[in-house]
Amino acid sequence: MCNSARQNQSEPKFLADCMLGKLAKWLRLIGYDTVYIRDATDDMLVRVAVQEKRILLTNDRSLAGRRLVRDRHYFVEQEDTGAQLRQVIREFDLVVDEARFFTRCPVCNSEIVDAPKPSVKAET
Repeated sequence: MCNSARQNQSEPKFLADCMLGKLAKWLRLIGYDTVYIRDATDDMLVRVAVQEKRILLTNDRSLAGRRLVRDRHYFVEQEDTGAQLRQVIREFDLVVDEARFFTRCPVCNSEIVDAPKPSVKAET
């Protein structure tokens, strides 16, 4: 991946391609903003990466070679989810800290916020 994309973001935001759904879930669980669109086309992934200034995580060489994301992608070589996660953590020097764990929804990527118990009970 190009260093310019890494230097421009102090807190990287990711976009995982359709083959990296489990990686996206684990990045969310450790507190990193990671979009995953299950049925996204390559064109859609490129558009979202560019518009939202996200780093496209992919293991698809043709997608990684697209002109618009050439400097905004990272090629995930590993096949095992744990190895993929370690690869991304190392490449982007991600902080893995318990204080960050479970601060994002592993399903929808939204930030989890504290809510008063009565307000939550009223919604169930």
